[in-house]
Parts: sequence; structure tokens; C-alpha cells
Amino acid sequence: MSDERRFHALCVFIGDHKPTTQTARRVIPDPTLLDAGLRAGYVRLLPDEQRLALTHKGKELLRSTGYR
Repeated sequence: MSDERRFHALCVFIGDHKPTTQTARRVIPDPTLLDAGLRAGYVRLLPDEQRLALTHKGKELLRSTGYR
């Protein structure tokens, strides 16, 4: 699976569920994917409650594939 497809799956999950990092680490099958998504700028940590959110880059990735 390409990086873009992997990040797309991550962005769909984060966008739909707005999980905490702890929840995301339990649910996402590839433990390095969340860290890679954070480093690549698709996902960011919110200051409150350690929740995750999509960045502009993550939202653009979803839009480019027709995901609403």
C-alpha cells in the first residue's frame, strides 16, 4: 500500500472519530502510521485532552480523493 493510501486511511479514521492518541494507538493496526502522519503533517495533536485532529494537509488529502 502506498504512503498516500495509508495516510488516507489514517485521515479517514481521525476525521470520523477524533480519537485521543491512546485510543488511536490501540485501534490503528500499524503502530508507526500515527507517528508518520504526525511527522508528515496530516494529523496534529490538540492541546486539550490529547485529542487528534486533521491538519489542512490531511483535509486536502481527503478532498482530493472525493471523501466528504
